[in-house]
Amino acid sequence: LPGRAGVDCSSPEGQIKASRELQIMSAVIDNMGLCLFVGPLPPEMEIISQLLTSALGRPVSVDDVLKIGKGILRTELAFNRAAGFPVAADRLPEFFKVEKLSPKCLVFDVSDKDLDQVLFAL
Repeated sequence: LPGRAGVDCSSPEGQIKASRELQIMSAVIDNMGLCLFVGPLPPEMEIISQLLTSALGRPVSVDDVLKIGKGILRTELAFNRAAGFPVAADRLPEFFKVEKLSPKCLVFDVSDKDLDQVLFAL
């Protein structure tokens, strides 16, 4: 969702934190059966916490919602490993790193080391 996280999409700077946060919030949105275009941004997480509080009949904070998202992603990673998918399967195809995207001639230039921080720091 380019531009929604306030990060310059043409620079690798800030991408790791933004990606991790967006994936956590997207996991919650997706698993609730909501349209991804509802969010995900921090203000929407407050609405999600209110929805879950109403549905469950107990308080669910934004922090609780984000913990749920992290748990979903950890479960997905564990499933992928158990199914035999290697860490390399969590990567974009190589052509994203070499084929330039018009009109700005950008390539995906976030290192694998930095990418590991996205999911493995959950």
